[in-house]
This record gives sequence, structure tokens and C-alpha cells, in this order.
Amino acid sequence: MGDLLKLLKSAADETRLRILSVVESEPLSVGEILEILDMGQSRISRHLKILADAGFLESNRAGNRVYYGLSAASRQEPFVHELLANLSTTAEDATYRGNGLAGGLIQDRRKLTGILELRKKETREHFQKYGRDHDRLQRAYVDADFYRKEIARELGKGAGVVVDLGCGTGELSALISAQARRIIGVDQSTKVLDLARKECPSGDFRLGELEHLPLKNEEADAVVASMVLHHLPDPLTGLREANRVLRKNGALVVADLKQHEDEEAQKELADFWPGFEKSRLETMIRDSGFEITEHRSGKGSGRLTCLIYRAKKTK
Repeated sequence: MGDLLKLLKSAADETRLRILSVVESEPLSVGEILEILDMGQSRISRHLKILADAGFLESNRAGNRVYYGLSAASRQEPFVHELLANLSTTAEDATYRGNGLAGGLIQDRRKLTGILELRKKETREHFQKYGRDHDRLQRAYVDADFYRKEIARELGKGAGVVVDLGCGTGELSALISAQARRIIGVDQSTKVLDLARKECPSGDFRLGELEHLPLKNEEADAVVASMVLHHLPDPLTGLREANRVLRKNGALVVADLKQHEDEEAQKELADFWPGFEKSRLETMIRDSGFEITEHRSGKGSGRLTCLIYRAKKTK
């Protein structure tokens, strides 16, 4: 009960309610929160600390920016679900007017929409422009042959219907196609999907975002997330979508970067996160409804270390 009282006390402030409302969908940088709420940094920083100390929020650093989002624990708290649902209802109700909490929530939601749309636009434009060359650019930092062979080994033979998230030009899809009954590739770039269809003619390639996969519930036997989670502002949402499209006891194979300090790589490859700490990635996998069954790490001949996991859908 003490934890709930702490949550209630920390939420009893108009500014902190507005912060919770805007970070519900995905993590925001301190600068983005400042822009949305139009307040001074010292004031916002104080409220962020209160919410983090209460367990509402968690912070993660990406380069020189710090992002705040809902913590894994608060996402599972019924009170938090109810609170956010009420805030969302208020923000979407056009009958509310004025300068009070309701008016602030409505204004915040409009600004948030603009920021998230700009993020997605910049990412789409990068991969539309550099998608053909992304694998080549990545090879300067990461040994793709190393982690792709590890993925193939984790999948094993007779993998059934396999979904390749962020399939790019289809090189991985082509590699694992012999192990699968069917390959479904998903990417947000039309240009690279055209290349993927040539690289892997037997594949079923679909245009879509990883946070909203163009697949039905329980359509796949296995999902591969190969070097894609660090491109997502909210990787947990992507992992939960992977869970949704997997059948009972389906397999998830993740290969991603261990957190690094190579700012050149992060900028050139349009990475949102500079990889992940091992503990953070494992927590996100488990919080998405998976049980980790195998894990290893390595870098092959690359500069950056890769983390590789196999997990089983448990719920």
C-alpha cells in the first residue's frame, strides 16, 4: 500500500499529470518535454525527478540526451492504467476548453503529435535515402555475417513461418529462407522492400511499422528482430507487437547492439539508442511476455559488440 500512496502523492500535481500524459506513448527527451509543456528546465527537471523517484518513470541516455518514459513496473500497475485512461479521455474530448488541466492536456497532445510525426518522418527519409547502402554503412561498425549466422543458428531448421522485422534489403531473409516454411519481411521503406523481393523471391514482404505490424494475431511461429530495436524510440512496444503476432510458445530471436559510446556510428546509422545495456534489453524482453532461453554476445570482426537472445512466448 505504501507504493500506491507514493504514486498517488507524486501524481497530485497538474504539471506532473501533463508529463505522464505525454510520455505514455513513448519516451521523450527532456528537451521535447520542455517544448511540449513550454516550461523552464529547472521546473521540469524537478517534476521528472519526483515521478522517477516514485516509480512512475525511468530514464535512459541516448548520446547526450536523456529520455523519460513509463517504467515497466508502472505499466503493470492498475491505478496507473486507470489514471492514464482518464487523462487520455480528457485530452481527446473537444468539449473541454480553458487554461486548466483539460486545456493543457489538449494543447500538449497536439504538440506531441507534431513531435512524433517529425521523428517518424526523419527516420523514413533516412531509410528511403540510404536504405540501399545501410548494410554497407553498418559493416564499418558491425560484423553482419557474425550476427546473421548466430540468428540462423538460434532459429534452427523447420522454423515454420518466420517474420523478419526491419528486413531491409532482404539479405537476412534470404539466408534463413532455407530454414523456414515461409518468410514474411516487414519494413517501412518501399525502396528497400523492392530490393528485398529481388534478394529473396520466395519471401512475402510487407510495408509497415514495427510498432504496428501488418500481421494478424498469432500468424507466425518465429520472429526475428535483427538490429532494429535500437532504431525504435520505444523498443518495448515493438517487442509486444512481436509477441502479438506469435503463436503460443513461439520463438523470438533478438540480435542488437550492446550499449556503446561511438557517436559517429549512432549518427551515421540513424540509431535512436546507442545500443542497450544487457540488463535493460533482458528486462524489456521479459516484460513483453517472453522467457529467455539462450543468450550470448560477441563482435566477430566488428567494432561493436552484439547481444543475441532466443526467447519463448509465455503469455
